[in-house]
Amino acid sequence: MKAATKTLSRVLLSGLLLGCAPAAREQTLDVLAGSELSDLEGPVLDAIARNTGVRLKLRSTGTIDAAERIAAGQGADLAWLSSDRYLQLHPGAARRILARTPTMLSPVVLGVRQDLARQWGWEKGVSWKDVAVKAGNGEFSYAMTNPAASNSGFSALVGVTSALAGGGDAVALEKLDTPEVRGFARGVALSAGSSGFLADAYVRDQDTLGGMINYESVITQLNASGRLRTPLTVLMPEEGVVTADYPLMLLNPDARAAYGRVTAYLKTPQAQALVRERTGRRTPGGQTDAPPELAFPGSLGAIDATLRAYLDENRRPASTTFVLDISGSMRGERLAALKRALQALAGGDVSVTGRYARFAPREQVRLITFADRVHDLKTFEVGPSGNEGAALRQIHDYAGRLELQGGTAIYAALNEALRHLKAEGPQPERIRTVVLMTDGENNEGPELEAFLAQYATQPAHVRAARIFPILFGEARPDEMAQVARVSGGRVFDARSTPLPIIFKDIRAYQ
Repeated sequence: MKAATKTLSRVLLSGLLLGCAPAAREQTLDVLAGSELSDLEGPVLDAIARNTGVRLKLRSTGTIDAAERIAAGQGADLAWLSSDRYLQLHPGAARRILARTPTMLSPVVLGVRQDLARQWGWEKGVSWKDVAVKAGNGEFSYAMTNPAASNSGFSALVGVTSALAGGGDAVALEKLDTPEVRGFARGVALSAGSSGFLADAYVRDQDTLGGMINYESVITQLNASGRLRTPLTVLMPEEGVVTADYPLMLLNPDARAAYGRVTAYLKTPQAQALVRERTGRRTPGGQTDAPPELAFPGSLGAIDATLRAYLDENRRPASTTFVLDISGSMRGERLAALKRALQALAGGDVSVTGRYARFAPREQVRLITFADRVHDLKTFEVGPSGNEGAALRQIHDYAGRLELQGGTAIYAALNEALRHLKAEGPQPERIRTVVLMTDGENNEGPELEAFLAQYATQPAHVRAARIFPILFGEARPDEMAQVARVSGGRVFDARSTPLPIIFKDIRAYQ
């Protein structure tokens, strides 16, 4: 007992000698953030926490989604997006922004394969009209994020379309139907929901694409990564670019003091040097080589018209295959969630982001249901703009009739999807993807190894279709990750996020 008392005394004394006054509690702020800001996680966010006592917890979102959430008053202390120009046009969102502080800069630029830039003489100067003409002729295809889901694609589309339509503060509807506007949209051969995934996906398709529209910082980092056989030449078209200034915005008045500490720290030379080193973005102020800025539309109506023209009429139409598990384990709420997810894409979600995510005019939608075998295959051809209602109603009704069946033959069903892609032959005019939704382990038909072996023998146009598995229920993460990796897709996790939201997120990649 005496020895134990001595030990306790030594521990207490040691604590006192180390100056163990109670550490100040770290304050955590919830932040709606652009997906590309994941590159701040680690050293940058740690430095902010260490120097201010404020830990920023980032929740990834796109511009339009963020505006909806902020306008709806969905709890967040701060917002940190590439730009607040869309939010400032949205009355419900704008009045909730209590303060804004630009934190870093990155223009959305054109990256063109070095050999093509040299061949076309674009190294000496290029315009967005030149890009649109080459794309419209089929000579230039490129990667760009989906403008309805990602900030870089959104900025590029509204800025460039405004320039091609004659510039100015508004985009007249009649000016959206021009060869240049259509050509720019038709050039997009690879779409994604985030600028980071787009860069990774470009690496896989670098021999078939001519370039990429993305943040200057992303392209610069990609060039430096050593992953490209031919570097991308960064070009600033003569009409200008849209520059992201990443304003950190205060939404919660109770977080004002913490917001002040964070923004004050971000202005210090130490913080700006760390941001430049970790992200490749420029720091605000003192820019002597800033490119001219493209005009941004002055109304939500002009932006909606631009997005609708792109999604419904001008971009390459999608060919979307959903491979859907209706085995017995999907009983109850799981099957109900699947039905809601499909019906939301068929027009059931009337929110702004829901309208942009729905099945689009000219899209081909193939639904393959499986349990112990493939049970059904249904293909729907969505009509042109203004005539898409009939197909959407058919998909909605079909989803409502889904019924449970027996075991789980995941790879037999996936093979069926690939068989149809192969039979169709190459379709370069479409962006083709496959979505695999299962809630269990494979217990019928071929195993993963057999599927991968057969996948490797598929022709290039079949392997070009990315597969996006959805983790649901007891699905195996390791197997789904392998399927995504081999096809260049990515895994979406519906174990902690509602299935309808996952289905909507995937639309950005289709």
